[in-house]
Amino acid sequence: MFNPEAWRSPFSAELTPLHVLPTFSETDLLGCERPEVVRSSNNFHLHELFSKGYTVLPGAVPTSVCDRLAELIDPATALENPHDVWVEYDDPEQGRIYGVPLSQQVVERSQCRYRGMDLYRNQEAAIEACYAPALRELLIAALNSEVLAYQQLAFTYGSQQALHQDPMYVRVSRPLKLIASWIALEDVKPDSGELVVVPASHTLRQLRFNSSDDAQCQQVFTGGERSLWWNNHDQGAHSARLSQLQQLAYAMGSRVYRPAKGDVLIWSSQLIHGGSPVQLRPDGSRPTRRSLVTHYCPIDTVPMYWYQDPHTKPVSPYPYCHLTWKLLPRFRYPVGFHPDLYRERHQTDLRSEAWAWQDPALHYALFGKQEGRAAA
Repeated sequence: MFNPEAWRSPFSAELTPLHVLPTFSETDLLGCERPEVVRSSNNFHLHELFSKGYTVLPGAVPTSVCDRLAELIDPATALENPHDVWVEYDDPEQGRIYGVPLSQQVVERSQCRYRGMDLYRNQEAAIEACYAPALRELLIAALNSEVLAYQQLAFTYGSQQALHQDPMYVRVSRPLKLIASWIALEDVKPDSGELVVVPASHTLRQLRFNSSDDAQCQQVFTGGERSLWWNNHDQGAHSARLSQLQQLAYAMGSRVYRPAKGDVLIWSSQLIHGGSPVQLRPDGSRPTRRSLVTHYCPIDTVPMYWYQDPHTKPVSPYPYCHLTWKLLPRFRYPVGFHPDLYRERHQTDLRSEAWAWQDPALHYALFGKQEGRAAA
């Protein structure tokens, strides 16, 4: 059973000394299992991800891909074919609404705070963006694994979300093996609700919630009464945490992010970040801040999202499998991998599990590669 209490980084203080806050010995970084790899790497972005908690890949996503996605979530064009984009939003009377087609009613009732959900389910451009070559290369280096992309959010306008840390809301079976990307689908302008990040805030001690009544926590954590996950109903604890993060951001200093179209911001799980206020234009219109957020974890990690998302069901036949893993084979087959030969070489083991025989490439990625099995 994975126990985050025992998961420590031996080098976080060396990389990012915190002068304005007490020194914390309890820290968690993505590279804590292999700090020597980070130290010896000549990849600037990998170093920056571990030292600052985020890094930027300029122009990593082609502008043509950005334009295709921006058109999908722009009400002026999306409403012509609303079933291509499904959204969630906060209705003023009914609360959170999940998994409905983008429509004029959604735009009006959400007051422009709707989020396109999981565009990769039917839009190849969304997969091309979240698995852009430079982005995927960095993710693999940081997580030391092939990666799953999940819980993808497409924003037309700034979210104005309070400063937070992703593990509060984004649950995976290894809570700190989580990275997110934020792709600018247009040049981001001032006062459009830009993203705000707090450099090096991922090195702070873990801030935990009382999760004693949370069934998922009991399954995933040893000692699940104290976890990184908010239990979704203790509003007092939630408000106190947001206030605490705001104070930490004030003490450490924050930065406003204004990228160009195609730039990608990548951050580690514990980085404090949020959305800045949106300022309406003189004519009363709201500036857009079209962007695509995707969450990632190692392929042997389970996103809890697939157990609770109501409009995109979990891919149950394949353990640890994600929708994008199945959609485009070019993102998942290793060089030189031949599924029929792999089946023939290892048919006894693969036939014992129906999913493994159906998808030998997934078996190789999860088990075969680590066991030294031949790919062909």
